[in-house]
Amino acid sequence: AAMSHLDKPLTVALTATRGKRKNFTVQPLPDVAPQRDWLTELTNAGDDLASIGALGQAATQAGAPADVVQQIRERFQQVKAGAADGPQ
Repeated sequence: AAMSHLDKPLTVALTATRGKRKNFTVQPLPDVAPQRDWLTELTNAGDDLASIGALGQAATQAGAPADVVQQIRERFQQVKAGAADGPQ
């Protein structure tokens, strides 16, 4: 019913019964974007509060799994709390 690497639907005549052919249309599969590795991006963000916040927003908007969004939020709160303490 569907196939990758097609630009548009493709109609071909297939044998339905002996001597009879019917048109069959194959639809193109939708392009699927590669999945983002949210937790690796979180690790790469380090302690940059702005980057972690932006990552959390992107993950929420992209419909990332709830546990991943929660981990990003927890990291944001940890970094925020550490920044509030400041150097002494």
